[in-house]
Amino acid sequence: MQTSKIQYSTDELKLAENSELILTKNRIVKKTIALFAALAEEYRSISESYRAKLPSEIFEHSPKISRGEQYLELPYVMLDYPRMFSREDVFAIRSFFWWGNYFSITLHLKGSYKKMYSQRIKDQYDILSQNDYCIAISDDEWRHDIGEQHYFMLRKEGFQKLEETIEAGTFFKLAAKWPLQQGNAIQPLFQEQFSTLLKVLSG
Repeated sequence: MQTSKIQYSTDELKLAENSELILTKNRIVKKTIALFAALAEEYRSISESYRAKLPSEIFEHSPKISRGEQYLELPYVMLDYPRMFSREDVFAIRSFFWWGNYFSITLHLKGSYKKMYSQRIKDQYDILSQNDYCIAISDDEWRHDIGEQHYFMLRKEGFQKLEETIEAGTFFKLAAKWPLQQGNAIQPLFQEQFSTLLKVLSG
């Protein structure tokens, strides 16, 4: 049986010779994990001001940091806190680093939490749009790529589109993102938007 011959391109072989590329990537991922560990502690502290107005069960689980290599074939690091995931109900705020793309923060509500907070999100449209939030329009609640195919800008599309999107699905996700070039200033941006989301949900 004849097998096809595997051919590397010149660029591929040149990259394969460059060990510093992977070592640098590993350092970036480690720094991002350290950043998210620091954020987790900040998030816990910020949450204290809102716990009385939010469901107690969403704070029962400690912050969770995960990493991987293959979200759409690219490395990522993510922090979930607060977090409550079940088949029917989801309440989560996810901080996300996606190699080659951006940092982002996402509010994910499904089931009972969607019902609980839909009106509050609508009431806070102005704050969310001013902070450049997008809302997911994909049927797949686990898509994290914030592009025009899967999200739209609240500021661009308006309140009516937000209302229609919330009412149409079993879940909704709000997200804001920042370019990776802002990495050295990203921690306060995450903290600010985490506070904004908790403030919006608390009413």
